[in-house]
Amino acid sequence: MKAIILVEGDSDKNLIKQYCEKLQKDGTLSSEIDFDVQTVKGWTTLDSDGGESFRNMLKRNKEGKNLLIFDADQDPETRRAEILLWKNRYQMDFELFLFPNNTEPGAVETLLERIINPANKCVIECWHEYERLLEKQIIPWKSPQQPTCPSEKSKIYGYLEALVGTTKPEKEKIKDKNRNFTEVNHWDLEAEGIIPLRDFLVSNLQ
Repeated sequence: MKAIILVEGDSDKNLIKQYCEKLQKDGTLSSEIDFDVQTVKGWTTLDSDGGESFRNMLKRNKEGKNLLIFDADQDPETRRAEILLWKNRYQMDFELFLFPNNTEPGAVETLLERIINPANKCVIECWHEYERLLEKQIIPWKSPQQPTCPSEKSKIYGYLEALVGTTKPEKEKIKDKNRNFTEVNHWDLEAEGIIPLRDFLVSNLQ
């Protein structure tokens, strides 16, 4: 069976591809499934002229399974409703999962924070303390005067940068396209936070 999975970015692609391979290796998913994980470079692509190739790809996969795994962002209910509207408009067949857990607001980075190796919690705690201190600062020329907190993406970059070496090859590991989520010193793919994703994959790929 062929499973086409559309995701938004390179980090998402690596996570889903590597996690599906893990589930196949441990027997949770069938080894007969042929995974094709594609990045659409932003969830709105599916409703644009540039998304026609992806829409056609889903329509052609009649004997397989189609999954969309996108970010919920701030309003998961609205995001889900809009994407399902496109499903009907373009007569596509797919099942939808929204990061981090199919119910809460957030993004892939929200899930990633939940599956970091517990031994590295101190790194994230330092980052949170940095955010708390930053919120208390005043920058006179800025309007509003409070500093802008770095994004969730920056937090994950900072987390990984604290763990890798200082050479250029080591720094390359931080980039979205190079992330290895099977690196047990960095990530815990058995963490409770990934269970909703696992359950979604299992229920739709059996």
